[in-house]
Amino acid sequence: MTTSTYRNRDCNTRASQRPAIIRAELTGADTCEAEGVTVTAPAPVLALCRKLIEAGLDQDRRLDVYRAGVLALRVRSLGEGARLTVVDNRHGRPVFRPFREAGCGVVTASPGAPIGNSAPGWRRQRVSAPAIKRAEAERLVAEWEPRNEGA
Repeated sequence: MTTSTYRNRDCNTRASQRPAIIRAELTGADTCEAEGVTVTAPAPVLALCRKLIEAGLDQDRRLDVYRAGVLALRVRSLGEGARLTVVDNRHGRPVFRPFREAGCGVVTASPGAPIGNSAPGWRRQRVSAPAIKRAEAERLVAEWEPRNEGA
């Protein structure tokens, strides 16, 4: 017996063996609700995928999103939706990008600020890897130059 596949799915799989489809309702521009979970976010469907996984739902389940009773969007799996977010590109157009947890960044202080995480002057700042490498290189050059001046 041969088994044909369509989009990596076994065509002989019974409907009862497939994960149930989750129905979500999109309200307004930033609110989405499904399975008793309501999310308000700039990309509410993708944020809802993350919340539903956190609530313990199977990440392989499909999500059908309706607006006013009309199918507006279909997410193949909660896991795929949870890994994405929407950001504006340099031209102001929305594009999908990989999702990163908020709060990822380096804690920096203003020069002369007291030491301590709760001290005034501390702020959270996103610093890219090239900026960190550049700052590290500048620090090493600054440390190295005074040693060579006396030689």
